[in-house]
Amino acid sequence: MKIYKESADWDWRFGQTPEFKNSFEKKFAWALVDFMFDVEQGVIVNGRCFSDCLIPGYIDAINEILLT
Repeated sequence: MKIYKESADWDWRFGQTPEFKNSFEKKFAWALVDFMFDVEQGVIVNGRCFSDCLIPGYIDAINEILLT
């Protein structure tokens, strides 16, 4: 019960979240898009987009936004 109470605390869930990486993949009619994120203490600190899109300028523009 002690572990449950500690992990149910707002500060533990959001303020002390360990670093992790996550990715989301979505298939559109025009391409497969994969977003990868690095998260530290519940905040996205880095992101990249990968795709098989035939217009790489779109993916480059998304990556410019994610890196700022």
